[in-house]
Amino acid sequence: MPQLSVAGQQFEVALGSNLLDALKVSGIAVPSSCRAGSCQVCQVRCVAGQLHDAQPQALPAGRYAEGWRLACQCRVEGDVQLEVFDPEREGMQATVVGHDWLTPDVLRLRLLPERVLRYQAGQHLQLCAGPE
Repeated sequence: MPQLSVAGQQFEVALGSNLLDALKVSGIAVPSSCRAGSCQVCQVRCVAGQLHDAQPQALPAGRYAEGWRLACQCRVEGDVQLEVFDPEREGMQATVVGHDWLTPDVLRLRLLPERVLRYQAGQHLQLCAGPE
């Protein structure tokens, strides 16, 4: 059985298993939503090993070349070492320039990112509170 190494931990996973499912079963918190490769919220970085990626075109070529993969679209083909997305390391600073409540439980934020943000319809943004 292949070994999955992530966050200083190692797990055995079934050959051919979906990477996102294997991570979740192993207790590794990876955000996910669509499971179709369009929201891009389940990104992980493959540091070593091989994954079968059903949608390599879903990420920009440069990001893919850096080892980033969509966990929901990958199958484990052998031993793999991964890094999970860390907003402190891979994130982007932005300033909140406006907000309004669309419904009692839906808040719309207007953000001004520190650099150009390439965003596709249906893609999620993971917001993290910065230092106060």
